[in-house]
Amino acid sequence: MFYKFRTKTKKSKKEKSVKKESKKKSKTKKQEKGKVEKEKEKVKEKDKKKDKKTESPKHQQALPVFGVTIEEAVQRSMLPDGVQLPRIIRECIIQLEDKGLSQEGLYRLSGVKSKIEQLKELYNQGKNADLDEFEPNILAGLIKLFIRELADSILPDEIAQRFEEAAAIPNRQEKINQFKMLIPELPVPNKTLLSWLMVHMLHVLQKGPENKMSIQSIGIVLHPTTGIAQPVLNVLLNNISTLFGETQLTRYEYSVKPEVDISSLSTPEEIAAELTRQEEILAKLHEDMKKGTPDETEDKDEELWEVQRKVTMLKRKLRVAKRKQDAEVVEEQKKQEENKPPTQEDGEEETLKRLELEEMELRFEEEELLDVREQLERRLQNEKSEINRLEEEITEVNETRVNNSGVASDQNSSSASDDSESEDDDESELEEIMNELVKHNTELEEKNEKLFKQIHDEQETCVELKVQIRMVSATQKEETEKPFS
Repeated sequence: MFYKFRTKTKKSKKEKSVKKESKKKSKTKKQEKGKVEKEKEKVKEKDKKKDKKTESPKHQQALPVFGVTIEEAVQRSMLPDGVQLPRIIRECIIQLEDKGLSQEGLYRLSGVKSKIEQLKELYNQGKNADLDEFEPNILAGLIKLFIRELADSILPDEIAQRFEEAAAIPNRQEKINQFKMLIPELPVPNKTLLSWLMVHMLHVLQKGPENKMSIQSIGIVLHPTTGIAQPVLNVLLNNISTLFGETQLTRYEYSVKPEVDISSLSTPEEIAAELTRQEEILAKLHEDMKKGTPDETEDKDEELWEVQRKVTMLKRKLRVAKRKQDAEVVEEQKKQEENKPPTQEDGEEETLKRLELEEMELRFEEEELLDVREQLERRLQNEKSEINRLEEEITEVNETRVNNSGVASDQNSSSASDDSESEDDDESELEEIMNELVKHNTELEEKNEKLFKQIHDEQETCVELKVQIRMVSATQKEETEKPFS
């Protein structure tokens, strides 16, 4: 009995040892799996961080022009000359008017999808595109894609029904009169887009023998693209000259770097015209910097300061020219009243005094502008350091969250499915929160841009007032010191 008992105990010990080894192996496997999962999570987090670094905040809040309302697309990409039309529509139509109207199957044949997507991305990022590199069918496809993805219709629902009722009127003249009354009721961006599109289609039809496009084929293309009812579209396409005869497809001439020599400008009219042009350039640069990446904005910093300097110089030159013009008028009146020209000595003394005052004013204005620039540079440096601090905090929070999630996965391996569901819920909630924050941040960006313009105008006014105050105090001081000299 004892022998059998001992053999049994030996077998049980062996079984226990085997079980222990199997448990150890299972533990090591679990640990290895846990390590692999942690490494995968770390790689994912690194990829996310890289994506966040490569995509600048302005690109995440990129204010896209595709998939928004017509009004939003106009606000985000309208060119400075005031035509309320998205830049993409205007540039593509002008390019097609120049080089694409004779393309066979224009708007009917599809372009290369990858190139259309490439152009879409460029316009969504607010970048300039060289349209000469793209075929006419690609540009036509981009126009169709933009209109098809609009968040609203060219003809809003409340007025589309009235267009359909007007299209059903049997009498042709009465029908046209109703359309003439309804078109001005459209919002300005909608009306501009519709009129440009129709006038462009008229030019496509005029090249029909070459591009093989008829009213029927254009109607078949535009009906699903625009969402406009076929009877309404037929009336529009058959009466383009009558309904949109006043619309002209105007080209916007880009001019970033001026060629005019500012020193050669003398009359207030010449200076004012150049000042208007430079202010348009400045507004375009501000818009480009708002939409561009940090590297692009750094490249435009010097150009921005240069244009700003020229704007300031032109404003100062305009004030001096107006004063000079006013002084010449007053002097001419005095000459006419006195009927005798001033002596040469008096004229030289007056000119010398005027030049001294102008020099003093320029010196005061330069000092005030340098002071404003120093303040702006200090503020910019503070904002950069604050951005770096926030990025470090975000990195620390992400790392802490990754570590906490790894520890929780080791401790609660039995409830992995429940944790994954809760993580999915958390991720969805975080995604919703992030979307809300991005939307809110976009609104703040737009408000900030308006405030920036107001502050800039107020700063210029303050500088002018400070210069005037210093000029008054300086002239008063000179007058009080004269008797003692």
